[in-house]
Amino acid sequence: MIRRPRSPVLVRGIATAAFAVALSVTAFALSPVPVATAQMSEPSFWRTVREPDYARAMHLMMQGMYLLRDSQQLLRDPGHGPHESAAILEGAIRRFALAHRLAPTEPQILFFYAMATSLWEEPGRGGVARRDDETLALFTELRGLDPGFEAMEVAFSLGIVHTRGRDFEAAAEEYHRAIARALSPNAVHWANLAEVTMLDGDVEAAVGYYERAIEVAGVDGTDTVLALWGLAVALDRLGEHRRAIEIAGDALSAGAGTLAPLRTEGVFFEPAYEIHWYEGLGHAALAAQAQGAEDRARAEEASVAAFRLFLSRGGEESPWATLARRHIATAETRGDGSRRARRRRRPGR
Repeated sequence: MIRRPRSPVLVRGIATAAFAVALSVTAFALSPVPVATAQMSEPSFWRTVREPDYARAMHLMMQGMYLLRDSQQLLRDPGHGPHESAAILEGAIRRFALAHRLAPTEPQILFFYAMATSLWEEPGRGGVARRDDETLALFTELRGLDPGFEAMEVAFSLGIVHTRGRDFEAAAEEYHRAIARALSPNAVHWANLAEVTMLDGDVEAAVGYYERAIEVAGVDGTDTVLALWGLAVALDRLGEHRRAIEIAGDALSAGAGTLAPLRTEGVFFEPAYEIHWYEGLGHAALAAQAQGAEDRARAEEASVAAFRLFLSRGGEESPWATLARRHIATAETRGDGSRRARRRRRPGR
């Protein structure tokens, strides 16, 4: 389970970048609507004097930032969908691309260009289309231009890109960079590092990273809930099933007693079938908490269904396929026992 919350760079507010543009072109109108704050590489007025294309490039960048904001707002609007968001984001990408051509050494333009491509996605019949290769190339170019520019955000975004490409070793390296560059400990960084470490085969190290994520998260909230779910899965795959069920129970308690946090906005699973392991373990924890035979039987059935989905949608090739089948057999046995107990308790029998 990987989480990509809204980037703080994209929500800090438009004032700083807009002010820099206003210095060079006084007719530019400022807006109070939060969008982004870019690091300013030098006073824009003097750069505009030396480079006539710079003012145009900054205008295009600001237009792209507004469109980037609008595209992300549409995703949270139930009246719209990912196709409309992708169309608006394409407009932002075109403006960033032109701005980059006009001012190829301006890191803030290149940064937002890369961020826009990293956020672009559109579902289709063949799956979700993304622009990860383009994103990787742009962030690599930015690092070559200015290694320190928004270094934490760049590393975190590259961690996401490498995770989607299933290069878990490269993703872990980027999350380590993000952790090193962060001004304060970030639970999402540690939890994402834990996930890719587990997917790369080092489950024991992943447990330690998940525990660190929980420590950093501190109070109950989405970060804590998701880190608890990750820890439960990692313990389960280490063979500590009883402890895993306990931790999954803690995750349920912290998440209002449901599995809904696993499908929170900004959360994704790579490979996609991984979610079914989390849900299978969650239903097993619900079965352990059930007070009656009927509720316990339903939860065991749901656990079996989830682990079967894990296998049928690609998990047969995973290192944990045998363990998934064992969980199915165990849940079926317990479910049969719960159903027999339920029948014995029915009146008139």
